[in-house]
Amino acid sequence: MHSDVEHLRRKSLQLCSSIAARFDEIESADYPLASPKELIVLFSQILSAIEKKIRIVSSVNELVVAQRLLEFYSSLFQFFDGANIERTPRALVKTIEFLIKVISSDATVLPSPIHEYNYSIVEIGGPILKAVEHFIPDIQKDFPFKGPVNCISFPYVERDNILMHTVLGHEIGHPIADEFLDDDEESKAFKSKQENTVEEIRALVDNNSPEKPLFAFQQQQVCLTRVLKIRRRALEEIISDCVSVMLYGPSAMFAMNDLLSNDLDSPPAPPRFYPPSRMRLRYIYKIMCDKKYVDTIMAMVDKGSTVSLCIESTKEFLSHIKSITETTDDQSAVEKDALCKIAFEWVILSMNDALEFLNERLKSVNYDAVLISNQVPELLMRLGLGIPPNEIGSPDNIQTVDWRSSMLAGWMYNIAGITVPYDSNENVNAHHHEIINRLTMKSIEYSLLANDYQTNTDSKLEET
Repeated sequence: MHSDVEHLRRKSLQLCSSIAARFDEIESADYPLASPKELIVLFSQILSAIEKKIRIVSSVNELVVAQRLLEFYSSLFQFFDGANIERTPRALVKTIEFLIKVISSDATVLPSPIHEYNYSIVEIGGPILKAVEHFIPDIQKDFPFKGPVNCISFPYVERDNILMHTVLGHEIGHPIADEFLDDDEESKAFKSKQENTVEEIRALVDNNSPEKPLFAFQQQQVCLTRVLKIRRRALEEIISDCVSVMLYGPSAMFAMNDLLSNDLDSPPAPPRFYPPSRMRLRYIYKIMCDKKYVDTIMAMVDKGSTVSLCIESTKEFLSHIKSITETTDDQSAVEKDALCKIAFEWVILSMNDALEFLNERLKSVNYDAVLISNQVPELLMRLGLGIPPNEIGSPDNIQTVDWRSSMLAGWMYNIAGITVPYDSNENVNAHHHEIINRLTMKSIEYSLLANDYQTNTDSKLEET
């Protein structure tokens, strides 16, 4: 037994030393935010505490726990691998940092590219605390991050495609969706509806198993679990979509359409039970209408050739999305499955409360439709000249715009499919798409930097 303990101790100390060395290596990198280095400093302190524990424990079980804990910390390298400035655009990071405060004013952000084509958000603060509380009982008291620690991942191949990064609004929406659903599932209305759902399922199962009561009861439980899973997953995705549109405005719909338009009507299927994409687009378009984004764009008129082309192309695109949402093939697909039908009837009822919740929760950060008519036409004109769309006005009265207006201008120009700078005699190609992204990214960096400067200036003036 003694040899087993010493062998595990040496193995754990070696792994601990290797992890600490790797963290030391990446600490010197240049990051677009302070959070990666702050996390690395924290991990170094935790590793030092774990090393001290490893040297004094005498139990095989405790050393096995330490080994598993170190393996967990080694897995966190994936979030730091590309978080440096060379692989993570500053404009993307600043927009995420701005919007993540919607979840929590104390939230910490760690953006990181991944090789998989997927956008995701993972909270690691809780797991970090839980992982070490056995070895470091005082970690909660000394933990420097008071809010969630969110690792936000995006596809590395899309690093420079700032227009598609509006999809991250959907990922930011997931914690907000969970917030609503966790409260909703404790409500009297939920419990009452669940009782009604149980009766619907009982009638459904009894019709198929009239002479097998025990089997029927078991089937009822399986069916209820499935209905609840389908309902929750549908609401998670649809609410997150709605959050994205409220935060980013029309740009979110354009990006989500690119992701969802390939397979519109597939019903929920195990193991993930995603709702049909057409249904998601229908709710996205509803938010677009509720927030007056559609009406505002449809009312836009401009006689300038570049701006006019962008406006008319966007109007056509919105009409196309509307036609997609008016088709009900997704509902027909859902109704073919009795349990899906029950679940989605419940989803429709729940979305009324969800939208009311979102309107209140996001009212301070909603993208205002007024900004579309006030800012976007002039920003489109700047793009047509090959200039970053970051400000409007005359030379003696320059106004920095909301960075989301810059994003929308980029999308509208992209939808028009015209060259940058605009030349009616030249055909558009991939190079022009890259220029749109580059100009939009520059404008977002400038707008957020100007806002930070103004905020700091105002703060210093108040102090004096």
